[in-house]
Amino acid sequence: MLICLLLGRLKNYRAMVLLLVNTIIFSGLVTIVVKQIIMRARPTPQLILEHGFSFPSGHAMVSILFYGTLFLIIYREYRVLLIKRFLLTLLAMLMLIIPISRVYINVHYPSDILAGISLGFILLYISSHYLFKLPRKLLEDNNHATI
Repeated sequence: MLICLLLGRLKNYRAMVLLLVNTIIFSGLVTIVVKQIIMRARPTPQLILEHGFSFPSGHAMVSILFYGTLFLIIYREYRVLLIKRFLLTLLAMLMLIIPISRVYINVHYPSDILAGISLGFILLYISSHYLFKLPRKLLEDNNHATI
């Protein structure tokens, strides 16, 4: 929410809407719906006790949608090259480490992770593709600010 407030303050409404759609609607709703349809039990024993269904990995999907959205925003908007490269590398590492950690602590099967990552990338592509194609007047002021 703090990032969305910052984007709103910078009048970058396109990026703010993209982040909100991906983190609230896609990562929350899609994960819940698919888990209720598949209803796959989690592996046992677990290093950290998790409840609910396993397939697909919500953490994997959220890491792709949240950090992937931030990746796209920074890639498109940030101008300072050294900091931009650092942030993009950090976000890419988070998108890899979080899903891997879910298998390591044995709360997901590898197929759960692959499904979560795949769904995350598909939803990220769809949302960014359509949102970045919307007319600028719908989402942004003429005073578009870049970071």
